[in-house]
Amino acid sequence: MKIDSNNRKYLDILRGASILRVMMVHLGLSWFFVPYSQYINVLLPVFFFVSGAVSFNSVLNSHNRPYYFINRYISLLAPFVIFSMPFLFLTLINSNEFNVYEIAKWLMAYPSRGTYPFDMRQLWFINALILMFLISFPVFKYSKTNLTPLLIVFTLSLLYIPFAEHQNLIDYWKQIDILRKLDIPMQIHQVFSLMNYYFFGAIAYQTLLFTKKTTLIILITSCFLGALILHFEIESFENMNKFFFERNTYFTLISYLVIFLLLAFRDNILKLIDKISIFEWLFIRLSKNSYALFLLHTPVIFMFERYLGFDNLGEQPILALIKMIGVITTSIFIAPYLTNFNNKISKMLTLKSSLNTTEAK
Repeated sequence: MKIDSNNRKYLDILRGASILRVMMVHLGLSWFFVPYSQYINVLLPVFFFVSGAVSFNSVLNSHNRPYYFINRYISLLAPFVIFSMPFLFLTLINSNEFNVYEIAKWLMAYPSRGTYPFDMRQLWFINALILMFLISFPVFKYSKTNLTPLLIVFTLSLLYIPFAEHQNLIDYWKQIDILRKLDIPMQIHQVFSLMNYYFFGAIAYQTLLFTKKTTLIILITSCFLGALILHFEIESFENMNKFFFERNTYFTLISYLVIFLLLAFRDNILKLIDKISIFEWLFIRLSKNSYALFLLHTPVIFMFERYLGFDNLGEQPILALIKMIGVITTSIFIAPYLTNFNNKISKMLTLKSSLNTTEAK
């Protein structure tokens, strides 16, 4: 089932809103009223939900899947490599420890943190998208005419969360030598904990599961009650950042509650966006340049803090707001140039084929 224009527009709006959330969180939004402001993190899975929906649609519409696989990998990796090329060059010159594991980490968009002069920890997200694509491709391929493989894998990925929570699988991943050398034990847990949203996005927009409001009401009520029960079993919320970073059952229930609400009020949100044209322009622009914005906003933050003096503004809300507006505006202005450059490079590198895909980066 092809994603119709209305759903596609809604996915673009959700992706644009998601990248705006990412920038605002990195500008301190999740720390203005801790621990409760940490709940903004439950919106993170929306990005994976959107990516899964669009990716599955693209796999189904591709005429040559082997070519699509290679080209999609290139489209995910090339912008990261282009952005990181100066830092990669300096790493190769200055590092005596640049070995096969470092090369493998670059090919997964997960370089060592010391590579950049500014904090680029959010690269875990690009690495997660690459790993999810590699894992999901065969599943999507065999789910073209029968959704059973997709439903099975989604169920297993969902069951991973309570299993990992009770069996402490994070420590298990740390014991695997190759994962430890690649410095990705926690990243593997992140991918497996968030992959269910990727698969769920594919299911939601390729079936008629969410055309009935009654189904959504039941799911919303179930998630709310489940999260409420778990809330009273949690002893302390003081370390909310770590609590959500581990993507446990409580986090999952609240995240799905948000996704179900977004699906239930899709038409209402679209009508509101249509009435306020500036919001539609903003979210669509953010969506089109989401990859570039994801990479650029951190060095822009670094520039504002290092060279313009907008640092340590916890007790200066007016300056913090000016910084937030300045960083977001600057990033939005610069991003299209990087997006266009990335598109040209990716087009040069991609294999020629009769692919007919609709997926945006």
